[in-house]
Amino acid sequence: MMTQPHRHSLLLRYGSIGGMATALHYLVFIALLNVTTPVFATLAGGITGAIFSYIANKHFTFVNDVRKSLSPKRFFLVTLMYNAANTGLMYVAIQLLPVYESLYWVLIQFTITVTLSVISYFIHKYWSYHYV
Repeated sequence: MMTQPHRHSLLLRYGSIGGMATALHYLVFIALLNVTTPVFATLAGGITGAIFSYIANKHFTFVNDVRKSLSPKRFFLVTLMYNAANTGLMYVAIQLLPVYESLYWVLIQFTITVTLSVISYFIHKYWSYHYV
């Protein structure tokens, strides 16, 4: 059974790594906004952040020596679903919202990121990195 301090430490590490992965996502997203569509920009940023997130979480957050071979497959499946949802939601936003300023796309992306990050934390915690 996991102790309360360990749970807080786990959440803090996951959140910190998630923040860094999100920063990478946004750096790529913002850099590409003026040269491509918001959909492609967010997809490229999401992939960049996902690669960083996997490596960092594997080494610092969800460390487990039992059956590690399952972790990459599960992580990348969740990441694929996350990026598909992220890209799909951005596509829907483009179709529904008459936005032409980059700042609005960043705010829309932020809303999508927060929502999907909360969902993916629980999926990773209880499935991707859970070895029972």
